[in-house]
Amino acid sequence: MTDQPLSPEPELPAPGGRHRPSVTVDRGRIPALRVRERVETILRTHDFSEAERAFGQLTPEDLVVVRVIAQEGAASGVEPPVRYAAIAALARHPSAANLNLLTDLARLGEDFYVRGHAVLALAHTGSYAHLGAVLAALEATEPFERAAAVKALRHLAAVTSEEAVRAHALALGGEEAMRRLDAALAAAGRQAAEARRGPRVTEADPGGPATS
Repeated sequence: MTDQPLSPEPELPAPGGRHRPSVTVDRGRIPALRVRERVETILRTHDFSEAERAFGQLTPEDLVVVRVIAQEGAASGVEPPVRYAAIAALARHPSAANLNLLTDLARLGEDFYVRGHAVLALAHTGSYAHLGAVLAALEATEPFERAAAVKALRHLAAVTSEEAVRAHALALGGEEAMRRLDAALAAAGRQAAEARRGPRVTEADPGGPATS
């Protein structure tokens, strides 16, 4: 009797035998791994201006890896901020492949954080072509996703014009799309005005004198 399961297939001889010692591999000798590590280093850049500069210098070879990272979920082990940075970086290089991926993530991403970041990235391209995906996010159930859509529409209106965004929204979705857009821009305007005024101090506030 044997403890090994029997197989009807003949065992193929393996060079060096069935048991071989582990071999240390020089990571620097694997080109794809070097590219991946360089790209991840760029995506981990915390300084905004430095990140913008680095994103602009990504090569076509780098962008292949960026697209992979932008699609990697939690099971891959990639940190969420690195994935969100990859999504943002794709908007700086608006090729058909990058824009199609961003649209897919904005509409079909597996969670609202991914969809929200993709919506923002689409707006940062400054193009009306993907306005439909941004408008659709206004109807999302998650507050983060809706807030991202409002921020995206405000940015797109700022870099183009509000009139142009409204015209394209009307062409895309009719009066209902216009209603959602107008409500979103109005909400964004109120938020901006409140942010400029700063926190409101009241009698219940121990931090300062009462104001009306």
